[in-house]
Order: sequence, then C-alpha cells, then structure tokens
Amino acid sequence: MSRETRENRVIKICEHLSSLYYLSCLKHTIKSCPKYLEDPWDSIRFFLKGFAFERQGKSPDYSPAAYDLLEEYVGKQKPTITNNRNDAKEIWKRFADMFGNKNLNPKNNPLCPNELCNNKSKSGNTEEKRVSRKSVIEFVADNLKGRCLVPWARDLLKSKPEEVHKSIIEIRGVGDKIASFFLRDVACIFGIELTKNREILQPIDTWIRFVAQDLADNPKLTDKKCAKYIVEHSREPEKANQGIWYYCTHVANSSRYVVKKSIRDPELILMKQLINDHIDNLKSIGEKATKLASEF
Repeated sequence: MSRETRENRVIKICEHLSSLYYLSCLKHTIKSCPKYLEDPWDSIRFFLKGFAFERQGKSPDYSPAAYDLLEEYVGKQKPTITNNRNDAKEIWKRFADMFGNKNLNPKNNPLCPNELCNNKSKSGNTEEKRVSRKSVIEFVADNLKGRCLVPWARDLLKSKPEEVHKSIIEIRGVGDKIASFFLRDVACIFGIELTKNREILQPIDTWIRFVAQDLADNPKLTDKKCAKYIVEHSREPEKANQGIWYYCTHVANSSRYVVKKSIRDPELILMKQLINDHIDNLKSIGEKATKLASEF
C-alpha cells in the first residue's frame, strides 16, 4: 500500500466516524434547543451550549449555566430581541452573579455586553474597563435584526462563506477556530458543500493539527496548511474534521501514542480494530442503558 493511499484511507475512515460525532455531541445540542431554527433565543442557546464557550482553558460550567440562565430568563420575561440593551445587561448581571463575579474574563465572554463594565481591582477600588466587540445577544439584535442565528449562518454560508465567518468573529470570545467549528457543524447539519473556501470550515485544534501533521509527515505544518491538507485529501472534509476529532478523543482516548501508532499502520489494522472495539462498547452501553432507562 502506498503512503498516499494510507493517508486517504485514514481520512476516509474518519469521514465515516462523523456519524458518531453527530450522535454523541451534536444531536444532544440540537435536541436541547428544539426551536433553534425558528426562535431567536433558542438559536442563541444552541450557539452557547455547543460552540461559544469552546475556548482553550474555558470553564466547563459556563456553557450549561448560560443555557439554563437564558431558558429561565426568556421563559419569564418573554423578551423580543431588539437593539434594546437592557436584556443583554440583565442577563450578563445574572450570569456574573451565578459565579460570584469572579474569574469571568468579560473581554472573552460571549454574554458580556459591549459597554463599560465595572471590575474591582485587587486593591478594592472600582475600575472601568471597556470590553470590545459584542455579546451574542447584541450581535443578533444589531447585525441580524433579531433573526435566528443558525438559519442566518446557514443561508449566508451557501453564498458568502468568508463573509459569514468574518461576521461571527464580531461576537466576543469567538475567534477563527470557534467560528469555523460552528460553521462546520452548520454545514454538516444542512448538507452544505462549498465549491471553494472549504478551509474556512476546518477548525484546527490540537488533534486535527496532530493528525494532519503526522499524515503529511511535516511537524511544522501551519494551521492554514493543515486545513488545506484535509480539504485536498477528503471528499467530505467537514465530516473528516469531525471524525478525526472523534477518533482521537473518543476511540483513542486522547492518547497521542495510540493515535500515531494506529494511523501509521500500513494496513490500518489497529485503527479498524480500535473502532470496532469502540462500536462494540457503544452497543453494550446502549443495551444496558435501555434497561436502566426503565428504572427512571
């Protein structure tokens, strides 16, 4: 087997694994926000729950807390998303209170409004710091005029992928990787296949970079070149991206040693074995979970 064939086969296998990514990760987010295509607030919850807080070093508490807060706030207040800043300020205040106003890093928090906010310094004095960019609520109110975030991204992605990617980065705490992450999954949900600029839909994290660099046999491959490599070696690069991440984190249990050993196997026997073992385990869990569900 040629080295090129091995590379393509690794990526093709990962394309198939994207279905497990959908079932284990994306489906839960969709199910939690059933009106994300018609309700602007539900669309925001979808973004907050699955994407907005996925920064390196992020707190695992922020995403579920933001989701619960918006669900409660919207349920009681039933506000309309407009250019009125009161809702954005009140939601941020409640979110900050949930965490005792500590370690919130407002400049990178997608719920923090774009205005002066008070932060107490170590000396106890109050400092005013201007936080740049917009909260996701302000973004939907101002940029989208209250429209749903997900359908807006879906529709614009079809014709102007670079524009929608650049626009989403206006949301505080959202950089290139999170914007690509969000748009990648939107593209997969709705079956959108770009004819060009598909690198925009390639979020490059530790694992995508690790696999791309190893397959390309170039440890100095930049993130842009990693994205280009996956696009050039895949028929469905967005699914390949999802599958690579799933394989590394779920099948290989985040072991660099296992990932490298399995994808370097000329016949990919180990990689297939690991996937089969993983699927057998999922089946076993599914059977036991079904029985356990009857207890609840």
